[in-house]
Amino acid sequence: MRRQLSGNKLIDKSDLNIVQTAKTADQAVKYITDFYKIYHSMRYAGGKTILRLNREISAKTLKAINREFTDILINGKIEPCPPAEDEVKDSEHLDLPRLSMHFNLHGYSRLCEMIRAINKD
Repeated sequence: MRRQLSGNKLIDKSDLNIVQTAKTADQAVKYITDFYKIYHSMRYAGGKTILRLNREISAKTLKAINREFTDILINGKIEPCPPAEDEVKDSEHLDLPRLSMHFNLHGYSRLCEMIRAINKD
């Protein structure tokens, strides 16, 4: 599968980092629970990508992800933000802390890496 998809240029090789293989049900459960340890969900609003978190991250982690993941930003930086207007209108998880960024909308593999880095906080 990897060779076929990346060899035919259907996906970028780095996109394969999104796919995780579990040999047991316990491994699959661990991967999923680890992925949602701090990260909760994502929303696009007002031209920005909003990551909703189960808890705030440390200033050290925020600084680290800003340094390490500039390649997935169109401009600006990753920063805490209040709920977007659409989120307030739809009453979407208003109690959760958030990070906003001008995501380039094609670095999803790197976005997943960033989520894993956030979850290590």
